[in-house]
Amino acid sequence: MKSLVASGSIFIFFGCGILSLIFGLPDRYIKRDVKIQEIAGEWRITKESENKLIEFRDAFPHWPAIAPWKAIQLNADGTCKVKLEMQWLPNFENSPPGVPHEDIPNDVLKNNILACSWKITEIDGFSDSGNKAVPAIDISINYPDSGTYNYSLYIYEEKDILILWNFIGDPDDFVPQDFTKT
Repeated sequence: MKSLVASGSIFIFFGCGILSLIFGLPDRYIKRDVKIQEIAGEWRITKESENKLIEFRDAFPHWPAIAPWKAIQLNADGTCKVKLEMQWLPNFENSPPGVPHEDIPNDVLKNNILACSWKITEIDGFSDSGNKAVPAIDISINYPDSGTYNYSLYIYEEKDILILWNFIGDPDDFVPQDFTKT
C-alpha cells in the first residue's frame, strides 16, 4: 500500500507541471521588435512538432489543439490563409465523463473560411518571474456560420531563425508546437 501511495505521489508530482515550478520555464520569447516583412510569408509546422502533436492527440483525443494547422500563409497586407489538419481537431465522440461534448461547426470542418487576418501584438508569456508581455502574432479567422476564432502564436528566435509557436496541451508540460518560415 505504501508503494502504491508513493508511486501515485510521484506521478502527480511529475504530471502536474510542478517540475516547471522548481526548474523554471524556458524563456522562449523574442527579445527584440519584429517587422511585418520578417513575419510575412508561408510558415509550416516542423516535423518534430508534428510528431509531438500526433503523440499528444493520440494520448488526449478530446483536448483541442491550439493551432490545428499544417501551414499558414501570412501576407504583408494583414490577410492570411491556413491549411487545417482535420485529424488534429478534438474527437468528442465517446467523451469520457467530465469532458464537455462540443460540436465542431461544419464550416470549421470544411475549412470554409470567410476571412483570415493577422497582426503583430503583445500577449502574456510565461516566465519564472511571472507573466510578462511578449511579442506575438494574433490570428483571427472568421467562419461564415460559426463566428470568429482567435489564436496567438509566440515569436522566438534561435540561431537567427524565427519560430512561431504555442503550447501543445498544458503550458506546464512545455511541449511547443513550432512553425518555421519556408
